[in-house]
Amino acid sequence: MTRSLLLFLLAFAVAACTKDEAVAPTPDNRPSPAATAPAAPVPAGEPEQALVTAVTSLKREPNDAAKVDAADGKKVSNWVATLYRGEQVTVLKVQDDWAAIKASDESTGWMKKTDLLPNEGTSLATVFETVKTFNRPDLLALNAARTIESGTLLFVVKTKDQFSEVNFQGKATAWVLSEKLNMDVNEIAAAKLVNKIRWLKAKKDPAADQFLELARSQFGGSRLVTMFDEAAKAGTEPGEAAAPEGAGTAPAGGAN
Repeated sequence: MTRSLLLFLLAFAVAACTKDEAVAPTPDNRPSPAATAPAAPVPAGEPEQALVTAVTSLKREPNDAAKVDAADGKKVSNWVATLYRGEQVTVLKVQDDWAAIKASDESTGWMKKTDLLPNEGTSLATVFETVKTFNRPDLLALNAARTIESGTLLFVVKTKDQFSEVNFQGKATAWVLSEKLNMDVNEIAAAKLVNKIRWLKAKKDPAADQFLELARSQFGGSRLVTMFDEAAKAGTEPGEAAAPEGAGTAPAGGAN
């Protein structure tokens, strides 16, 4: 074999080997790691819908300070808005004990995450009478010291047998008989107004009368509004019996 032919064959073999290495797949037929583009950042999770469980303040910053620094260096109120039990908000992110949320009017701010319940897995309900509560889903676990008043806006978080676990105020929960719950959409909407009316009345806020008029105009056919309206005219709460006309104060010694 001539020297020139030997050199030609050697050059051909090197070229073929280089080509095979360039296209050889990894054992699982995927591109080698060196050829893979850098992984894209994991996208943020979808904003979560949540329910406000108690009257709470929406804050500019995630703290309890009354005033915070504005962009111009001046002090401004840390308050943005007041949110009420039953309002639905969008949770944008969570930071320590606080949640950044967007309210129904698109305003944003911070509130305590303990005043929120995730919308998913939670149902809304109300009751038309004062109902008994149970410490556990068992008839033997009756809590004789605690009842839930009619018209309360309830968040049903769990069911078991004939019982439902409900959030009835802030973080407080109890078990009730499921048959006592009403989940009609109009009655639930009315219960939201009734709960705000009660809160305003407790603060002796005259705006309570305006919300009662709103409840009458929007939910005039609601059983709950009718009950609440009649009770308000009688000077009682729904489920509370009005004193008979002419009834006076009981004698100090009680009834014989």
